[in-house]
Amino acid sequence: MIVHIYIINIKFYNIYIYIIDIKCATQGFQNLASQIRYPECKKIGIESRFCSEECYKKNYKQHKKIHTSALVPAAAAPAAAAPAAVTKIPVVLIGDMHHDQKCAFKTTETIISILDPYRSNPGSYLVVSELTGINPCYQALIRLGRIDASRVLSEYSDSEINKSDFVGSFIHITNLLDGIADGTIVPGVPNPRIPAGFNLDKRFFMSFSNGFRDILVSMPDGQKIYLEMVDDALSHNNPGYKTNFLAIMTYLATSSYLDDNIYTKALKKKIDQYIQTNNEHVLRSILPELNIMREKAVMDKVEARVRTEPNLRIVIIVFGGKHYNPMVGLIRQSSELTLDPRSVNLVSHLVGGNKIKRKTTKIFKYKTRKNKKIRKHKRRTFRNRFAKRSK
Repeated sequence: MIVHIYIINIKFYNIYIYIIDIKCATQGFQNLASQIRYPECKKIGIESRFCSEECYKKNYKQHKKIHTSALVPAAAAPAAAAPAAVTKIPVVLIGDMHHDQKCAFKTTETIISILDPYRSNPGSYLVVSELTGINPCYQALIRLGRIDASRVLSEYSDSEINKSDFVGSFIHITNLLDGIADGTIVPGVPNPRIPAGFNLDKRFFMSFSNGFRDILVSMPDGQKIYLEMVDDALSHNNPGYKTNFLAIMTYLATSSYLDDNIYTKALKKKIDQYIQTNNEHVLRSILPELNIMREKAVMDKVEARVRTEPNLRIVIIVFGGKHYNPMVGLIRQSSELTLDPRSVNLVSHLVGGNKIKRKTTKIFKYKTRKNKKIRKHKRRTFRNRFAKRSK
């Protein structure tokens, strides 16, 4: 291709005129090409022309090879490998009511039915127990040979002392004592807040003090003050109960007992705020905040085990019924765990309003069925009487 450049100066402006001479596409020809162009060249975008029609016909076979090479597509770049699918481990969450016999039987049945396919391979399952040690349901299943003791993950190990949990247990028990002291909870009368078959007597509250015995032992005269607090609540001496309760809370807020870590220090500030303001809302907010910390810590432990055990196929968590909904939320947010559809909150099934509702539904169904029979009988007798009269 020959390019001629002509420069024309008009006053102060230079105008460049490019005149392009295209040679003939036939090899060895120096002739300038005319407007004869192969139609396929236009489609593909090849700039090739011929000097004459004869030249075009002679060079057709050779020129066609250029088109075929231009039409061959470039090798496609290898597609990026699809990211490997993340397999989430199913978690069966069971909301349990501690120390309730019906709930214990139901929990044990549920665990047996779920773990039966995995018994031959103990490394494929993990069961999580609340608090320190192994809960009674797991202990029974270990004795029966249904669970391997090494596959139980406790919330706290025997060496761990979780002072925030001691405070939570204390506040939980004092909620019941507070209800007895002001008359909202009557011992012997069924209540959704009380496990079935339990008597709220002095023996009950003393046995449950083992959950926060560490606080009472570390506090001067702590056990004596707690005993007086229980006596005052059971005798409906509300002022005396409040005085002893505030004495234990003041010890927690002023002593160095809760100076272990960030969580206990935050808890200490909350208790101090309650003492200063005497605001019941502040006291009620302590327990939910403690529960959130516990639930998050448990899910972190489970996720850590999932990451280190590639053969794990299922996880069972048995926790208090009040923790069920928050833990469901944490499992759904997890990138390594997924909620198994067999999860169930047994507390809502076995106690409280649902049980009463189920009974009333049965009675209502029975009455409606009975009323239908009566109405049907009345219609039949009326038809018979009318038929006799017509005869």
